[in-house]
Amino acid sequence: SWRVDWHFAACGQVLTERAIPEHEVIGCVLGKFLNNSLPRPTRHLLVPYAEMGVERLEVFLHQPPRTKENKVQAKGLSESEEESEESPVRPAPLPPPPPPPAAGPGL
Repeated sequence: SWRVDWHFAACGQVLTERAIPEHEVIGCVLGKFLNNSLPRPTRHLLVPYAEMGVERLEVFLHQPPRTKENKVQAKGLSESEEESEESPVRPAPLPPPPPPPAAGPGL
Protein backbone atom coordinates (compact mmCIF):
# COMPACT_ATOMS: atom_id res chain seq x y z
CA SER A 1 0.00 0.00 0.00
CA TRP A 2 0.98 3.63 -0.48
CA ARG A 3 0.86 6.79 1.60
CA VAL A 4 0.00 9.94 -0.36
CA ASP A 5 0.35 13.52 0.85
CA TRP A 6 -2.05 15.65 -1.21
CA HIS A 7 -0.84 19.27 -1.47
CA PHE A 8 -3.60 21.76 -2.23
CA ALA A 9 -1.54 24.94 -2.52
CA ALA A 10 -4.39 27.32 -3.39
CA CYS A 11 -6.12 26.37 -0.13
CA GLY A 12 -3.01 25.98 2.02
CA GLN A 13 -3.97 22.38 2.83
CA VAL A 14 -1.95 19.17 2.95
CA LEU A 15 -4.12 16.10 3.45
CA THR A 16 -2.67 12.62 3.93
CA GLU A 17 -4.17 9.36 2.78
CA ARG A 18 -2.58 6.26 4.27
CA ALA A 19 -2.73 2.68 3.02
CA ILE A 20 -3.90 3.31 -0.55
CA PRO A 21 -3.99 -0.08 -2.28
CA GLU A 22 -1.31 -0.64 -4.91
CA HIS A 23 -3.78 -0.83 -7.82
CA GLU A 24 -6.18 1.93 -6.72
CA VAL A 25 -7.02 4.51 -9.40
CA ILE A 26 -5.53 7.81 -8.19
CA GLY A 27 -8.42 9.89 -9.58
CA CYS A 28 -10.90 7.90 -7.49
CA VAL A 29 -8.86 8.53 -4.35
CA LEU A 30 -8.68 12.26 -5.10
CA GLY A 31 -12.40 12.35 -5.83
CA LYS A 32 -13.14 11.07 -2.32
CA PHE A 33 -11.57 14.24 -0.88
CA LEU A 34 -13.50 16.53 -3.23
CA ASN A 35 -16.89 14.80 -2.82
CA ASN A 36 -16.89 14.24 0.97
CA SER A 37 -16.76 10.47 0.51
CA LEU A 38 -14.38 9.98 3.43
CA PRO A 39 -15.32 9.46 7.10
CA ARG A 40 -14.41 13.11 7.73
CA PRO A 41 -15.66 16.05 5.61
CA THR A 42 -12.96 17.62 3.41
CA ARG A 43 -14.75 19.34 0.52
CA HIS A 44 -15.16 22.64 2.41
CA LEU A 45 -11.35 22.77 2.76
CA LEU A 46 -10.84 22.32 -1.00
CA VAL A 47 -13.61 24.39 -2.61
CA PRO A 48 -11.59 25.73 -5.61
CA TYR A 49 -10.48 22.20 -6.49
CA ALA A 50 -13.90 20.66 -5.89
CA GLU A 51 -15.56 23.25 -8.15
CA MET A 52 -13.01 22.56 -10.87
CA GLY A 53 -13.64 18.81 -10.72
CA VAL A 54 -11.27 15.83 -10.74
CA GLU A 55 -11.23 15.68 -14.55
CA ARG A 56 -9.56 19.10 -14.83
CA LEU A 57 -6.94 18.63 -12.09
CA GLU A 58 -3.37 17.47 -12.63
CA VAL A 59 -1.60 15.13 -10.24
CA PHE A 60 2.18 15.13 -9.85
CA LEU A 61 3.69 12.05 -8.23
CA HIS A 62 6.98 12.19 -6.37
CA GLN A 63 8.61 9.37 -4.46
CA PRO A 64 11.42 10.64 -2.23
CA PRO A 65 14.57 8.55 -2.25
CA ARG A 66 14.86 6.01 0.49
CA THR A 67 17.53 6.48 3.09
CA LYS A 68 20.37 4.00 3.04
CA GLU A 69 19.17 2.51 6.33
CA ASN A 70 15.65 1.96 4.97
CA LYS A 71 16.99 0.39 1.78
CA VAL A 72 19.09 -2.07 3.77
CA GLN A 73 16.16 -3.02 6.00
CA ALA A 74 13.77 -3.35 3.05
CA LYS A 75 16.11 -5.58 1.07
CA GLY A 76 17.58 -7.44 4.05
CA LEU A 77 21.13 -6.67 2.87
CA SER A 78 24.20 -5.84 4.86
CA GLU A 79 25.69 -2.35 4.43
CA SER A 80 28.60 -3.68 2.37
CA GLU A 81 26.18 -5.44 -0.01
CA GLU A 82 24.10 -2.26 -0.27
CA GLU A 83 27.12 -0.12 -1.18
CA SER A 84 27.92 -2.40 -4.11
CA GLU A 85 24.36 -1.97 -5.50
CA GLU A 86 24.20 1.84 -5.31
CA SER A 87 24.30 3.75 -8.55
CA PRO A 88 26.87 6.58 -8.76
CA VAL A 89 24.41 8.69 -10.79
CA ARG A 90 21.69 10.45 -8.85
CA PRO A 91 18.59 11.84 -10.61
CA ALA A 92 17.93 15.57 -10.34
CA PRO A 93 15.26 16.52 -7.78
CA LEU A 94 11.79 17.18 -9.16
CA PRO A 95 10.57 20.78 -9.26
CA PRO A 96 7.51 21.63 -7.19
CA PRO A 97 4.17 21.24 -8.98
CA PRO A 98 2.67 24.36 -10.59
CA PRO A 99 -0.18 26.11 -8.78
CA PRO A 100 -3.73 25.32 -9.90
CA PRO A 101 -5.23 27.59 -12.55
CA ALA A 102 -6.72 30.83 -11.25
CA ALA A 103 -10.46 30.84 -10.81
CA GLY A 104 -12.35 32.68 -13.52
CA PRO A 105 -14.67 35.64 -12.91
CA GLY A 106 -17.70 34.93 -10.77
CA LEU A 107 -16.18 31.97 -8.89
